[in-house]
Amino acid sequence: MLLIITAAVQPGGDIRKLEERSAKDRLEQYYAALEQTILSGAFSRIVFCDNTEVELAAFQPLTKLAGEHGVELELLNFAGDAQAVARQGKGYGEGEIMEYVMHHSRLVKEADFLVKLTGRLVVDKLRQTVRKMKTDRCYFNIPNRTRRNMADTRFYGMPVSLFRECFLKEYFRVDDENGYFLEHVYTNIMKEKGIKVFNMPLYPRIRGISGSTGAVYTYKEWKCRIKDILSCFQWYRPVVGRN
Repeated sequence: MLLIITAAVQPGGDIRKLEERSAKDRLEQYYAALEQTILSGAFSRIVFCDNTEVELAAFQPLTKLAGEHGVELELLNFAGDAQAVARQGKGYGEGEIMEYVMHHSRLVKEADFLVKLTGRLVVDKLRQTVRKMKTDRCYFNIPNRTRRNMADTRFYGMPVSLFRECFLKEYFRVDDENGYFLEHVYTNIMKEKGIKVFNMPLYPRIRGISGSTGAVYTYKEWKCRIKDILSCFQWYRPVVGRN
């Protein structure tokens, strides 16, 4: 398994629906989240990729930390298409990052299964969740129980081959201005392709700050334990048709 963390440390000033714009604050949040993810022990291979061409020297101490904990950390950056991201939305930028990783990451070439996590977020009980995953399945949750027609793209997993075949270039369909987000794109792909979807084995315990709204993600453990049970019955998977 490989963890891919997507990042935009220095987003352009013309990107719509972006609450957190301070590059300094964003870098600190990415650093702290990546550090906690390394220390979770959930993955032995992690790719961190930024599409704003930020200087990666600030993350070098984490490469040493990762090595001390048996984790191979690959840091990537590139200049994304800022005009397209501003025009179509942040989901375009995220899809652009995933495509770059698929073409340029050394670690992805050795991986059969990927888990994607949006940078600046931390998933508690990540190690326990990953250990329960089966590498021939596609995992998505819904963002909340009232939005079953949308896949939560903050945290998902699937075989690398499935991502390459079905999801790689579909981010071109993102159109935030007209309310067609990456969450809709991915859900419709699963419908169109008849992909069987499972929800995460444990309900995701996500902490962090939404870049779009500034909302603080938190959870109550006792509620998550109930949701863990419901997850056994696929209660939180998106409704995509043939499942």
